[in-house]
Amino acid sequence: MASGGIAEATQAGAPGDAELARFLPGGFRSEYAQVNGVRLHYVAEE
Repeated sequence: MASGGIAEATQAGAPGDAELARFLPGGFRSEYAQVNGVRLHYVAEE
């Protein structure tokens, strides 16, 4: 379980968020933000 009680799917050799964002056309980046005590993941265009 991840923090906050949400299960995370992980597999050996699976690409991470940052690596997946690099594969998107247009130059995207993977970021995290803490908002009102909740950790959010987002992908934004550079």
